[in-house]
Amino acid sequence: MSVKFVNTTTTPNLVNVHINALEPGNLIVRLEYVTSQDHIEQIRRGEATVDNVELLIKPHQARKIAEGLSARRN
Repeated sequence: MSVKFVNTTTTPNLVNVHINALEPGNLIVRLEYVTSQDHIEQIRRGEATVDNVELLIKPHQARKIAEGLSARRN
């Protein structure tokens, strides 16, 4: 399962969040980001790409994240 999240936060450097489910219950989360306004301009001109980092999220961590997100909605 792959999910793409479009950034709606006020964090200007975060571009996209990609979440991929692995077995058994682990998630890979890839955060795509830019480092500066110059970086953004280079991307627009096709001279650069976004930077990214991948995180392995274990099932117990995923539950805590989900609980935190649920609490923010209430």
